[in-house]
Amino acid sequence: MKVEPKNGWILVELLDEAQEQDSVVLLPEDYKKVERPYKIVRVINDPEFKYEGNVVVPIHVIREIDLSGGKFYLIERNHIMAGVGQ
Repeated sequence: MKVEPKNGWILVELLDEAQEQDSVVLLPEDYKKVERPYKIVRVINDPEFKYEGNVVVPIHVIREIDLSGGKFYLIERNHIMAGVGQ
């Protein structure tokens, strides 16, 4: 199934933590990860702009759409906080 974003919405792909980070840090076994209020995502389809690298968005603005063809993630363009070059 193909999803075409409209009206300022952007189709994104969520990256796993390994794709977000450039380095590895060893931590104690009892370490509890602090949840970050943002996520790095890859823009899949924005009808109006081209992006170099990934972008940073607040986690709470990511909208999951569950359709018969799978799960899709959308954000509104104005919620992009920063670009992350590769």
